[in-house]
Amino acid sequence: MAELNGEKQKQGIIGCLVIVGVIIIIFLLKPSFQNNENNQSSENKTVSESLHIPAMSAWDGIAYAVKDYLRENANNPKSIDYIECSYMLEFYDGSFGQRVKFRGENLYGGLVINEFVFLIRGVGNDAMVYKTYTMEEFNVIGDKSEIRGKYNSEGERID
Repeated sequence: MAELNGEKQKQGIIGCLVIVGVIIIIFLLKPSFQNNENNQSSENKTVSESLHIPAMSAWDGIAYAVKDYLRENANNPKSIDYIECSYMLEFYDGSFGQRVKFRGENLYGGLVINEFVFLIRGVGNDAMVYKTYTMEEFNVIGDKSEIRGKYNSEGERID
């Protein structure tokens, strides 16, 4: 019986040492995983900023600046459902614009469809919406804004 308890104690000690060893190995390898994640995120940021256009979602093509703007300013941000959007337009003054059609709740809780042109300054993840127009308003001032180029969500120029 004493031999059995001694064997169990040895197995218990060995098991504890193995667990401690695994934990030490995980902690030693963790910084290298974090560095790889940081390198990947900085590479992604560099790619989007090197495009010299606002960062856009690959899923639906909508600029993240527009999504952030709507999240901050909508009556009910969770009700926003994107319907369609245009290419990213670059204007000669260095700003960008994107037409976005979306559905969302109004002040009274009813669902309405809106279509706005969002004017954006900045590139990559640093872009921000600085002005919005309804389609009617933009059509009135549209003659004053000359389009320099159009870009898809991958940043490829479309002519």
